[in-house]
Amino acid sequence: MEKTNIKTILYVLNTLSKELFLVDEKDDKIIPKNKRKAFLDPSGMFAIVPKKKILYDTLSKIIDLTAYEPRDTPNLDFKAEKGEEIKSKYNLYYLKIIMKLCERYDSVSIKMKKDYPICFETEDFELILAPIIETA
Repeated sequence: MEKTNIKTILYVLNTLSKELFLVDEKDDKIIPKNKRKAFLDPSGMFAIVPKKKILYDTLSKIIDLTAYEPRDTPNLDFKAEKGEEIKSKYNLYYLKIIMKLCERYDSVSIKMKKDYPICFETEDFELILAPIIETA
């Protein structure tokens, strides 16, 4: 199978999320939080965590699993220290794609912390993007 790039995967997710409205409730099983797997891209910059079994199964079929092997979902702690300035840099290419995907949802939760991954969460999935860390 040819390797799939992240833009293609996000396009497929967008298409799938539209189709989820046609899925029968009984076929739309939610994966328990402790059992969810993340599809991490080869660069380690981006992860997709499907919340619904239909999304996980479909992504497993279309993604080159040698490049995007499902892994345990990262355990991220977004608690910030009181008074801590929340300021981070993220890859604009990924952010634009994520924003395009998220605009179709009524509710999107965004979690972030200084120099920490940003997480966009919808009812269907979580999208996790690593920050750009500047080194001196």
